[in-house]
Amino acid sequence: GTFTVSLGNGYTETAAVVWQSPPTQGSAVTLSSSQNPSAYGEQVTFTVAVPAGATGTITFYDGPTAISSGEPISDGSATYSTSAMAAGSHTITAAYSGDSNYAAATSDPLTQTVNRATPTVTSWPTASSITYGQTLASSTLSGGSASVPGSFAFTSPATVPPVGTSSQSVTFTPTDTASYNTVTGTVSVTVNGKTTPTILLTASSTSVRSRTNVIFTASLPVTATGSVIFYDGTTVLGESTLLSGSASFATRKLPIGLNSITASYSGDANYTAAISNPVIVSVSGKSH
Repeated sequence: GTFTVSLGNGYTETAAVVWQSPPTQGSAVTLSSSQNPSAYGEQVTFTVAVPAGATGTITFYDGPTAISSGEPISDGSATYSTSAMAAGSHTITAAYSGDSNYAAATSDPLTQTVNRATPTVTSWPTASSITYGQTLASSTLSGGSASVPGSFAFTSPATVPPVGTSSQSVTFTPTDTASYNTVTGTVSVTVNGKTTPTILLTASSTSVRSRTNVIFTASLPVTATGSVIFYDGTTVLGESTLLSGSASFATRKLPIGLNSITASYSGDANYTAAISNPVIVSVSGKSH
């Protein structure tokens, strides 16, 4: 508009006035993410929208730390792209610098979740053969490669696999477990033929009086199945089925004298037949 000023002595002056509005308060700053959640190493683009006609710059923050500054506004928006965020949760904000028409303002926080990435296993290792009864921990894994540094190991090293070739689970564990997930696959493990088990035979007592009950226990590998026959010399005393590698038999009918007791194992798909060392039981007193 214009206004007129009286200068006295009949003089006046007319001047043009340009009225300028103060900066608008609470400028709308809207922040968005191109990918949320994202994976570690994946590029994410943050976009800020400001009122049409706004000029100036945008500074992006991760928590209190500026991760970029001076990003120019073009056509009402500014962007920032990064693939360097660590795995975890990030609080992202965008601060607008303001200009002659719009006040400085900060966006509402955006929670960006960065998940651990899953590496690519380009080749799985090979496993050395073992003998039945050995655990997977006895097999050596050789070779194998992945897209990130790490190591291979059997997922369940205490497993005792059957005779023959079978697929067993192997886990790749990256060195940087904070940024990468583990990956599980399978390898072939060959278990060589039957093995001869060791039988440990024990007696509840090796010196008793006649008609005293004596318990004999045969202990084999826990994976052995089948049955055990107990002998006094060549005489069969009885038979018992293995349970978790153990079989027991009780008798009070041992004759007076020295009795040579043995335990004979029948064998199964993984173990050959075997016989224990003798246990001598001395029986004294009159028989009835």
